[in-house]
Amino acid sequence: MEWRRSRILSVRRDHHPHRERFEQLKVDRGSPQQRGLQFERLIQDLFRQAHYRVERGAGAARPRQTDVLATSPGHDTLLIECKWRKQLAGSDDVDSLRSRLNRIPGAVTGVLISVSGFTAAAIKEVEGRREQPILLVGAEELDEVTDTWGDLRQMLSIKAEMLLIQGRVHLLANASTPPPAPRHPVGPPTLGDEVFVDNTGRVPWIAAPGGFGQFTFTREIHSEWFASDPGVVLDIPLASLRHQDDLVWALCEFASLGWTTGGGHWSLHQQETNWHGIGAASLSVALEQRMDRYEGAGRIHRTEELTYYDRCDGGFYTLTAELDSRAGEVSYAALSMQMAGVPFDQHPLEELCRTFGVFAPLFYRPRVNETSQDGASMLRDGSPLTPVALILHEDPDDSHDPHWVCGIVAVNPLFRAGIESDDAGQLPWALRESQLIVCDVPDWHPVGERHTYRLQRCRWTETSDALIVRAVANWPSSEISGLRDGATD
Repeated sequence: MEWRRSRILSVRRDHHPHRERFEQLKVDRGSPQQRGLQFERLIQDLFRQAHYRVERGAGAARPRQTDVLATSPGHDTLLIECKWRKQLAGSDDVDSLRSRLNRIPGAVTGVLISVSGFTAAAIKEVEGRREQPILLVGAEELDEVTDTWGDLRQMLSIKAEMLLIQGRVHLLANASTPPPAPRHPVGPPTLGDEVFVDNTGRVPWIAAPGGFGQFTFTREIHSEWFASDPGVVLDIPLASLRHQDDLVWALCEFASLGWTTGGGHWSLHQQETNWHGIGAASLSVALEQRMDRYEGAGRIHRTEELTYYDRCDGGFYTLTAELDSRAGEVSYAALSMQMAGVPFDQHPLEELCRTFGVFAPLFYRPRVNETSQDGASMLRDGSPLTPVALILHEDPDDSHDPHWVCGIVAVNPLFRAGIESDDAGQLPWALRESQLIVCDVPDWHPVGERHTYRLQRCRWTETSDALIVRAVANWPSSEISGLRDGATD
């Protein structure tokens, strides 16, 4: 896991309170001794802001004093040494800090901060003595920590984890730092609960003319679980996902952490074509078969957009991303979670952040959007639908009717021309830019029955980055035709 700058933060401020101090020290032409003292004070204030109790010039490592001792009740005790000089910090500096650690009782972690960087020998020394951990922090890490309220505590936690588990020092700018270890999924992504069937048989997804837009269809909007309180929002940047293979890995990790269900829906958007599917497993295949999907898809823009929607404990979330169509590189990825309230147990979120190397501070904020909006009043007459595919729920234990129609994919009557209503402009623009519409059918029926469907209503909700649409189609019992023998309404 790498600690890298996040493209977004859930709450973003323009300046870290100590950013200007650090930048000023970089151009300070005063005496090195004076700059060193100011640097130590800056480090002291950074750790205090991270809620450590800090003492400068503490005597914990007598007979020699250390620069900074930082303690956190119930967490870490850190012995910190600061270096601002022209030469790189070397193995002698590591040995000096280690000798101080040996004179302190209890479990204490060393932190060596060097603005000029570290020699390869210093890194090798730290990696070879993990029983007495020392964390190395360079200027690039300080840039990150003082950028838009970066999280020092999380950075140090990840550095310690990488040293303990992977046996390597992590530095952003040191050429001696080994490349990150390859990611291996711990298990397969989650299969969808339903399948698409068109006139050719089963298909893994549905392709349709359409343009860009971070939206997807779903058969259920989980915001309807919420009470009158619209809940809270938590946005989590996923800057460590840098390639489509990372997205596939992420979907597998979501599954292992219990963050995907068989009811997850997704859409991929290109300049002239959209692809819609169910389940993280089919999305993984669609990402891996990107070039195959592009055959016959019209003009291909250099960017492809992804929206994945699923439920989580207490609400729902979207995973959104932008990918390079040629190389598969990810320029942006983020989770936006919409929950009924702040969860009492934070451990699942903490594990999620550890898994994905999330180091930006996370903030819950009130959900200001309406929980869901309804376009039923615009569809009073029930627009007739022309199905192009069925969504089937399979029940192998039902010997009489193992396949049930639970949804349809139909020509979108709202496509571009809109509908005859003064309120048509209130419909989400994305809903009017997709030539096909994926609909839930609340009254399931066996696949052998034939019905005439009408679009009864559209509901939609939003996350920070995406639109989620639930279209509902149904059939009047008086229009049933082609029933199999023995079938009833």
